[in-house]
Amino acid sequence: IPEFNLNDIKKSLPMLPWERRARYKQEFAMKDEDAEMFVVNEMFRDFFEGVASLLDSEKVKLAVNYITSDIAGLIKKAGVEEFKISPAFFAEIMTMISAGELSSRGAKDILAVYWNESIDKNPKAIAEERGMIQKNDPEALKKMIQELIDQNPTVVADYKAGKQASLQFFIGQIMKISKGSINPQIARETLLQMIDTQA
Repeated sequence: IPEFNLNDIKKSLPMLPWERRARYKQEFAMKDEDAEMFVVNEMFRDFFEGVASLLDSEKVKLAVNYITSDIAGLIKKAGVEEFKISPAFFAEIMTMISAGELSSRGAKDILAVYWNESIDKNPKAIAEERGMIQKNDPEALKKMIQELIDQNPTVVADYKAGKQASLQFFIGQIMKISKGSINPQIARETLLQMIDTQA
């Protein structure tokens, strides 16, 4: 009887918890606690599966971190049992981060803005409107860094004396002035090059 074909019945059954757990770890190298969250919580699982269907495996790994920390935090703070963000909206944010268009700080801000203000715009539109797109203008970055170096000679001296925390001061200032619109890795590399060329 076709309706009772064993293979067809197996295919129609939902994935069992241990099968899903094993799949998440194998395909996405998930940590145990993250895999468990998606296995036991149907709301988070459905959202994650929707996001995973839109991204490659590397971006999915990035997405897991944001879902389990930032999205979970927004839901807990709001005290709601639903996602205000669609998988497609969230996947676009992950793609922008991977492309270097958006910083981690910018991604968190867009999620918070969209969640709290219910803006009917895509992530790129929100980022452009609020100056969150990471700028990659090397000359403008060098000018900003040179001004910071000139204004903080003692911090430069401290760094050259071996105080690594001094470097973080400069990175923090760059991100503050640029409102997080500069790629921190590029900022760090440029900063190190410029400090090393100082007399």
